[in-house]
Amino acid sequence: MCVHLRVDRIESDNESTLGRLYLDGRFQCWTLEDQYRTGPKVRGETRIPAGAYQVGFRTEGGFHAQYAETYGAKFGPDWHKGMLHVTNVPGFDYILIHVGNSHDDTAGCLLVGHQHSKVNGYHYIGSSRPAYEALYPLVRQALLAGEEVLIEYLDLDPATAPVATDAVVTTNAQPTPAVSKPMEQTEHKEGHTGVVAGTAGAAGAAVVAVGAAEVLNEGGLAGSTSAPEAVTTPGPDLVSRVTDPDNLTKLILIGLGVVVVVCAIYFVARRVRARKS
Repeated sequence: MCVHLRVDRIESDNESTLGRLYLDGRFQCWTLEDQYRTGPKVRGETRIPAGAYQVGFRTEGGFHAQYAETYGAKFGPDWHKGMLHVTNVPGFDYILIHVGNSHDDTAGCLLVGHQHSKVNGYHYIGSSRPAYEALYPLVRQALLAGEEVLIEYLDLDPATAPVATDAVVTTNAQPTPAVSKPMEQTEHKEGHTGVVAGTAGAAGAAVVAVGAAEVLNEGGLAGSTSAPEAVTTPGPDLVSRVTDPDNLTKLILIGLGVVVVVCAIYFVARRVRARKS
């Protein structure tokens, strides 16, 4: 029997790479690695090549000693059996899966977390310890049972990483409302009414369309154009998509968009009836 981990690298900047980790096809948590580089690797600042690798225990080194002490005190001496070690990576040594939040916490290793955002324009993951504590026992039990554990890295992010800019902490880019032409009105005053209502309706419709598309395309569903592999790579199940913190925000935006559209339609209808009477 084989346990399969998959890392979908979905977005990168010039310091880090954001991804999703799946365990046997089910969404497990978010991931963070170093950035993509087209040229020679830079020590401690380059993610490992895409591909499939075996995972095993590493029972030596500073991370092992630290985690054995920390988790031994928290869960008992049998909890930590060794660091999760991604082995046989060309050009890289000691690639581990561990706790961390930003590109400063990794030198090619895979960080895990339950949340993600951006800080100063760079990817950041949060709730890292809970994510690690949920993932580690699942992989540990498989390794102790003699099962093979494979981890596959897929490059689904654009080949050219965007340059990061100074920015405040944010979890989602807000969709840009569409601009519509003013509705023709017979009077100047009601012309203003038509412009406001029409623009509001179009903006609300844009929010609904963009938010719905982003929720449905989470995880590389069929129809996503982020990369050719996205068409054949299954995304997280519906419950995982709906309960994901990012998607909850998108669903709230969709709801607000619906309210704006309904209010705009009602307002225009009222003005039309008033004009006829």
